[in-house]
Amino acid sequence: MAESAVPDEATVETWIAAGRHAEAAEALRRRGDLARAQQLYERLWDWVHAAEVAAERGDRPSLVRLHLDGKNLPEAARTFQAVVHGIGGAPGTPSELGRVAEIYEKRHLFAEAAQAREAMGLLADARQLYLRSGLLLEAARIDETLGRAREAGLVYERFLAEEPGAPEARRAHLRLGRILLSFQRLDEAVRHLQAATRGTVSEPVGQEARQRLVVALAQLGYRDAAGTLLDAMGEQPPLDDFLAAARRSDEAEAPELRLGGRYLVIRLLGAGGMGRVYLARDVFSGRDVAVKVVAPPTDERLAVGYKRFVREAQVVSALHHPNLVGVVAFHEDLGLLAMEYLPGGTLADRLPGPLTPSAVRQLGLQLAAGLEAAHAHGVVHRDLKPANIFFAASGEAKLGDFGVAHLQELGATQTAGFIGTLAYMSPEQISGAPVSFATDVYALGVTLFQALTGRLPFSGPDFVAQHLGEAPAAPSSLRPGLPHAWDALIHRALEKDPRARHPTLESLRRELSDLPQDPVAMPVATVVPVAEPAAAANTRYAIQGPWAPAKTRAVMAATDKRLGREVLLERLDTTYLATPEGTAHLAWLRALARHGGPRLQRVLAVERNSDGIVVVFEAPTGQPTPLSALSPSLRKQLLAGLGSLHQEGVAHGSLSGAIIADAESVLAVIAGYAPTGMTVEEELLLIR
Repeated sequence: MAESAVPDEATVETWIAAGRHAEAAEALRRRGDLARAQQLYERLWDWVHAAEVAAERGDRPSLVRLHLDGKNLPEAARTFQAVVHGIGGAPGTPSELGRVAEIYEKRHLFAEAAQAREAMGLLADARQLYLRSGLLLEAARIDETLGRAREAGLVYERFLAEEPGAPEARRAHLRLGRILLSFQRLDEAVRHLQAATRGTVSEPVGQEARQRLVVALAQLGYRDAAGTLLDAMGEQPPLDDFLAAARRSDEAEAPELRLGGRYLVIRLLGAGGMGRVYLARDVFSGRDVAVKVVAPPTDERLAVGYKRFVREAQVVSALHHPNLVGVVAFHEDLGLLAMEYLPGGTLADRLPGPLTPSAVRQLGLQLAAGLEAAHAHGVVHRDLKPANIFFAASGEAKLGDFGVAHLQELGATQTAGFIGTLAYMSPEQISGAPVSFATDVYALGVTLFQALTGRLPFSGPDFVAQHLGEAPAAPSSLRPGLPHAWDALIHRALEKDPRARHPTLESLRRELSDLPQDPVAMPVATVVPVAEPAAAANTRYAIQGPWAPAKTRAVMAATDKRLGREVLLERLDTTYLATPEGTAHLAWLRALARHGGPRLQRVLAVERNSDGIVVVFEAPTGQPTPLSALSPSLRKQLLAGLGSLHQEGVAHGSLSGAIIADAESVLAVIAGYAPTGMTVEEELLLIR
């Protein structure tokens, strides 16, 4: 048809009104009005011509849709491959990929929709779609890409439970074995890696599985078995060289290894028979932590050690004190205990050379304060020694490694043999008599003696006889010029009879406080205070700047130089306190302070000055989170944490904007907020 013969708009409209859609569509196509032409062809279910017009328009998502509608699945797949994977055509733009994903989702073709979402970089969405399509291995692959090793492992386990005989089962065993190996769950890793080796030596999955199996066996201590397997692989280096090369390869392949999907490994701090300790970055809070990784037992041989680890985690998770190593999180199912990282090393690192008397006095005061907090929770440490005393960057001493502690019961005896280090053990521990808080006083006395003199009170090798029957030397006899008051304190702490030692830790702390001081003090970090009204009159706190999450009132982030910890400061001036609002605010703060804990921000101190008061809060970690975004489990935690406050008839009142949470814990912030008049009933409805 000649150009002059192309029907005009009026004619096309007449044909459409008369139901002559095919003629109208052809006319519009020839006129170049391709979008309307395609619409008319689609109204006629003429998928072939509609697809031709979509191709002319370069509308590849529509082309995919039309091929699917017309049951032309090969052409739909070809266009899909071009858009999503760039096969046979240019890769799709984000808009094209999004449209293609929606097309397949509407048809419940979730596998293709997942590929499109993955190509867009929407990995979490892609993972869910892969799960809906039943492609568990692809979902697990996404989890590994996201650093969610634990979640990936659970998906691999599900796949193997559902399809143990599937062709891809060996690959799943390999990937799961690798994850378990990274978490030091060695016995389980060996089982899955052995299942993955059921193939030829040269086949890729079997080859890698054998290599990983050599590493796992060696780490379990089965070096002979590891060497035998290595020899069977042919043309391999000696075992130690192979293990070193495997370690370097892992570091290069996965430089951002995450433990539990949360802790980004920086370096290995130490290793022992029960596992490893890593320095890691907590990706939720952004701070460095020490992560202890212990493999859950698969047989009775490992059960005792793992129970000790779980007991330690449960005990220290309940303790909160500046002189106790703090716990960030405990993941029992993964065998992970994340604790605050203390870069100052241990007391063992600073001995055997003696410390200054003032340094030892300060050390004793700090350890006694930490022990007092532990004993208040019914916990006797039972393994106090220099290797378990850690230092923060500020020099503050913190007691850690509660691996042999337990919830003390009256009359409890030590029935599991010698627990702790013999050089620091009390006579009652050695003899198997009941232990009590006095047991820790004895170990503290041994530690202070060593810190003062540079040697132990009993030099061994027969520590048992010496602890049970010999009197220690006076510290002043080994360190001339040392005040004799030290002799009396140490002698009392090292009494053979627990009843003759200090009756309380408070009395021990008072005696330490009364000791004469020399001018040399424990090292502290150098911090230059920044003038700020909230703390200008108090040089104990070094202001870091405004605390960003605060919503309604000014709050400053600061460092407590005395204790070496991060805090938040809020000033309530005299003028404000004299108003009804200020009076209500202070009463509200005092009520919340009585109920502070793991779910409600703690008020650490209320310090008065000439301008009013400065309220000192603990500095929370985690991410600001809307109340509406909390999971049901976190809402339950929040309700439990506020329960005692609500029983007193007091509501927080501002929870909608005062929540800090991560995947496992939730905290209601107080700093920066004031009472709103909300009732407890209204707050409960809001949380639920």
